[in-house]
Amino acid sequence: ITVEAGDDQGLYPGDSLIHAIRLAIYRITESGGFSGFGVAFADRSPLTYRWNTSAIPSARYVLRAFAVDAIGHEVFTDIIVTKP
Repeated sequence: ITVEAGDDQGLYPGDSLIHAIRLAIYRITESGGFSGFGVAFADRSPLTYRWNTSAIPSARYVLRAFAVDAIGHEVFTDIIVTKP
């Protein structure tokens, strides 16, 4: 899994003010809730994480990537994947 993030407020073209990137993986439970935890952290982009899916049960999972800029603004995005 590779997560890239950038900030459009850098001083120069190509500058990035990203302070942190986090990745969390949650299993979607039968009731529709989430069960999971953070798995990786980086202080610059990109964040890379090797996910061993042979060790997890068949289910739907949410991969949530968080990006935080230098003044604390945080955004996230989700991708839902299914392990058959």
